[in-house]
Amino acid sequence: MRTKRTRNLARIAANIRMHFHQGGIEELLTWSVPLLAAKLNATLRLPAPRLSWLPGRSSGFDPLRMRKYRPLPHPLTCPELRVGVIMDDFSLSAWATEFQLIELLPANWRKLITTDSPQLDLVFIESSWNGNHGAWRGHCASESGPSNELSALIAAAKKAGIPTLLWNKEDPPHFQDFLPLAQLVDVVFTTDETVINKYLQALSHNRVYCLPFAAQPSVHNPVRMIGVERTGDVAFAGMYFTHKYPERRKQLDYILGGAVEAAPSLPQGLTIYSRFHGKDPRYQFPQPFARFVVGSLPYEQMLTAYRAFKVFLNVNTVTSSPSMCSRRIFELLASGAAVVSSPSAAVREFFPPEEVVLTDTSETTALAIRGLVRSPELRERMVHKAQRRIWSHHTYTHRLTTILDTLIQAAGDNANSRLYTARAQAQMCLKPTVGIISSTNRPGQIHHLLTQVARQQYPHKHLYLATHGFTLSEAELDTACADAGLPREEISCFTTDASWTLGQNLNYLVARNTEQLCAKFDDDDIYGDHYLGDQVNALRYSAADLVGKRAVYMYLGGSNIMLTRFPDREHTFSNFVAGPTFLARTSLFRQFPFAEVNCGEDSALLAALLSAGKRIYAADRFNFIQMRRSPVADPNGIHHTWAATEDEFLTTGIVQLLHFDSQIADC
Repeated sequence: MRTKRTRNLARIAANIRMHFHQGGIEELLTWSVPLLAAKLNATLRLPAPRLSWLPGRSSGFDPLRMRKYRPLPHPLTCPELRVGVIMDDFSLSAWATEFQLIELLPANWRKLITTDSPQLDLVFIESSWNGNHGAWRGHCASESGPSNELSALIAAAKKAGIPTLLWNKEDPPHFQDFLPLAQLVDVVFTTDETVINKYLQALSHNRVYCLPFAAQPSVHNPVRMIGVERTGDVAFAGMYFTHKYPERRKQLDYILGGAVEAAPSLPQGLTIYSRFHGKDPRYQFPQPFARFVVGSLPYEQMLTAYRAFKVFLNVNTVTSSPSMCSRRIFELLASGAAVVSSPSAAVREFFPPEEVVLTDTSETTALAIRGLVRSPELRERMVHKAQRRIWSHHTYTHRLTTILDTLIQAAGDNANSRLYTARAQAQMCLKPTVGIISSTNRPGQIHHLLTQVARQQYPHKHLYLATHGFTLSEAELDTACADAGLPREEISCFTTDASWTLGQNLNYLVARNTEQLCAKFDDDDIYGDHYLGDQVNALRYSAADLVGKRAVYMYLGGSNIMLTRFPDREHTFSNFVAGPTFLARTSLFRQFPFAEVNCGEDSALLAALLSAGKRIYAADRFNFIQMRRSPVADPNGIHHTWAATEDEFLTTGIVQLLHFDSQIADC
C-alpha cells in the first residue's frame, strides 16, 4: 500500500508532467514559482505586496502585470489550403490556425504568384493600414488608391488563376478609402451588410457579401492560465476620440460614467487601458476617467487581461448596422469575461439579453456592473451561453466556410479542387459526429439512459449500447426508443456476456463506434440538453486529447443534498476528470483501451494518457449531475463501483440545495 508521502510525490510528479506538456518550461515555472514563493513567504511571515495606488483599488492586484498570452497548439483547420495574406496583427492572429497563412511581402510575392506553378490557392487582403507588420503601410488605401505594387500583385494573381478577395472591416466609415481596392479584386466581403448595395452600385459585378468578426478558439477561449485569476472587477480597453465620432464619445461618457459610479463599491474598481496613452492629446481620456487610466498593453498581454477581469465595457462606433460591431465582443466573451455594452443593432442580433447586457444610461450601467461583479453565478451562466453561441456560429472557421462557399460558387466548374477539400475539412471541424458508448447491467435503467441521449441538442450523435448479461428484443428496443423519444436509427444495441468486465464492454463498443468522436455515458447520471454539444466545443477550443468535467453537480440520495464538487476546477488542464464525462477522438480510445476490470477502468485510462504526455481538459460544471442514490430508497437497487461515502463527497464540495432539482445544472 502506498504511503501518504508516496501518494503526494506521485501527485506532484503528475502535476509537473501536466504543466510541462501544457506549455513547456515557461508554463512549468509559471506554476511552480508562485507556489514556492508562497511557501517561503508563509515561512518567513512576509507581508503581501501593496498595490493599492488606484482609486477604489485594494492591494494585491496589478493591472499592468499581464504576461504575454500564448495561443493553444491547435492543428490547422485546412492544412492544405495555401492563402497569401495582407492583414493587420489582430487578423493575422485570428486566421493563423485556419489555413497555411503565408504573409505576402513586396519582396516575395512574385515568387509565390507565378503563371506556370502558383504556390497559392487564394489571395486574402484585409482593409489594413499597416498590413503584415508595416510591410504594406500606405499600400491599401491612399489619396491615389492602391499602390502600384499592390495593383501588380492582384493583377498577377488573376493572371495565374488565383482568386483574390478584400475583407473591408472598416466599413462604413472608410468605405470610400478602400473602394478603389475593392474594384480590383474578384470578391468583396464587408463587416457591414448595409453597405453591400453601395458596393453593388460601384462595382461591375455582384460578388459582395457580409463577413462579420468572430472569435478564434486557439486565442479566445475560457481555458484558465496558470497564475492568472479573474481578480479584476471591470475594465475598458480602447481609445477616447475628442475630435471625431461624437456618438461613440457620448456612449463612452455614460458607460464609463456608470463604471466610475460603481467603482467605489467594488474591491478592484475600474481599470482603463488607453491604446494611445501619453501620445496624441486628441486620444487622451478626460477627467473623471483619466484617473482610472493605468497605461496600455500590447495585444498579446491584453489577451491575458481578458482573463483577469470579471466584466469588460464596450462601445460601438457603428450602432445601426445589424452585422458590424466591435470584434472585441466576440473575443471577450470567448475568453470568459462578461460584457456590458452600449446599444447596437449588431450586438443584439448576435447575442440576446441573457448573454450580453446593453445599457443606455450611466445609472443602468452602474447597476449592471455591480450585479455582474457581485453575482458570479449570474455572470458565469451568461458568459457560458454566449460562448456556446460563439462556438456554434461565430468562430473564424465559420467565417472561412462562408468564404469557401462563396469562392466555389463564384468559380463554378473552374473552382480549385483544394477549395472543395478545405470546405469539407472546415465542415468536419465544426460538426464532428459523436458515438456515445454506454454499458448497463440494469434493465431498469434503459429508459433513463435513452432519455438522456434523446434530449441532447447536438444532432450528429449515435448511441452504442451494451446490455451486459441481458437481451433486449427488437420489439422491446423499438418501444424503449419510442418512449424515450430517441429515433431508432440513432442506436446500435449489443448483448454482451455477463462474465465480461465493464472495461471489456467499453472496449467492445469503442471497436464498433464508426463516428469521429467517442463520449462515455453512465446509465444513471443526468446529462442536460446541451451537455454533448458543450463537450464537443470544449474538445475543439482546448485542443486537448480528452475532455471531461472535474467540477460537477452531484446528488447525494442518502442525505437528499445537492452539491458542487471541486468548484474551482473548471476550465483548466487537469490530471483527473469524471469518467461519465469522457469525450475524445475515437482513435484515442482505440490507442488507449480501458483496463479490463470492473472498477478503476476510468482512472487507469487517465493514468495511461498522462504517462504518454496527453492533455486532459476539465471543462465547465454545467449540464451534468452525477447521481449518488441511496440503494435502500432506489427501487432499481442502483449501486456504484466507487465506494466513497457521502461524508467524503461533502469534503470536496459546496452544498447548493437540501433537495433534488435537476434544473440547477441547466445552462
